[in-house]
Amino acid sequence: MIWEKIEGQPSAVEYLRRSLARGRTAHAYLFVGPEGVGKSLCARLFAQALSCRRQDGDGCGSCPSCRAFAQSAHPDFRSFSPRGVRGGIVIDQIREIDRLAWLAPQMDGWKAIVIDRAETMNDEAANAFLKTLEEPPPRTVFLLLTSRPDGIVATVRSRCQTVRFHPWAFSLMEPFLRERAGIGREEAWALHCATGGLPGAALRTAEEKFTATRALVLRALAAGRFGSARELMAEASAWLDDLEEKHRRRAAALEKQRPPGLDPQGIKDEEEKEEAYLAAEKRADFDRLLLIVLSWFRDLELLGAGGQRELVVNQDQLAALESRAGGLRPGAAAAALARVETSRRAVRLGGAGRFTYQLTLENLFLQLGFWGPG
Repeated sequence: MIWEKIEGQPSAVEYLRRSLARGRTAHAYLFVGPEGVGKSLCARLFAQALSCRRQDGDGCGSCPSCRAFAQSAHPDFRSFSPRGVRGGIVIDQIREIDRLAWLAPQMDGWKAIVIDRAETMNDEAANAFLKTLEEPPPRTVFLLLTSRPDGIVATVRSRCQTVRFHPWAFSLMEPFLRERAGIGREEAWALHCATGGLPGAALRTAEEKFTATRALVLRALAAGRFGSARELMAEASAWLDDLEEKHRRRAAALEKQRPPGLDPQGIKDEEEKEEAYLAAEKRADFDRLLLIVLSWFRDLELLGAGGQRELVVNQDQLAALESRAGGLRPGAAAAALARVETSRRAVRLGGAGRFTYQLTLENLFLQLGFWGPG
């Protein structure tokens, strides 16, 4: 069964399988959940099961349609991503989506059209897409993916069936990381916290040996002085250098994976998709660093309010946290949390360049009171 490829999302998988098995496919679905939790893979598997010749909701994996999906060559499956690093889904893409939607399926099944980061549709694109949803073409399903459903206009949201995806619980993450990365429980817990329960990000983080960076970040937060922050910025700068190199390798790998025989417009479309994908990856990688800072101040707020020690995320830093929480000013942790969230939001909405990230970190530590007389 093809659905076995999706781990940690039993509710979403069961809902989609049941709708397929009963022949009650909606014309549009909205997949809601954090980046890196499996929405894109699930959209592809749903489209495969929908067009499978066996029509039982599971996908046989061996019919001509399933084989075409396995080879990433199904003619009735298309995916659209925001254009450029800071771009969005634009009107030209919606016009192309509408044109494709009204064409007859080439393999006598269904057409499936995925719109990634659907919240980036501008007003013109959203209004045009709404018209398509109001008069949906036959045997066509639209799959909208988003981490911010509030960014999608209400009239579009209301015409979609919402399917929610969630971060993994640690009970799933621990065996996953043990099997895939060969790491123990303590390191798995640190990765789980640093990535917000996102398995793909946790695995990449394990491969990058990010736990050493986490330890340094937490030591600097525990000390809270100029010297430790200066040391942290030096380490973070080296880590950002590594990220830049990693993304250069990814860009080269994506270029090699382009389908052969593309015309100039096809090459341009692939370049735009690759650029958008890499920008999203950079943001996700950098966000992991901010999540470590966020987890520290959440723990401080919890302990300062007399919360249970068992709920502390950074259990390996419990002694330092309790020491700092004892002298915490009322509202200080909450104010710090707000500043970290502001930095995360700035990264999500801003550029995906090295300078942006360096400046974000420096500004954040300035606001948190790290910089002082040297």
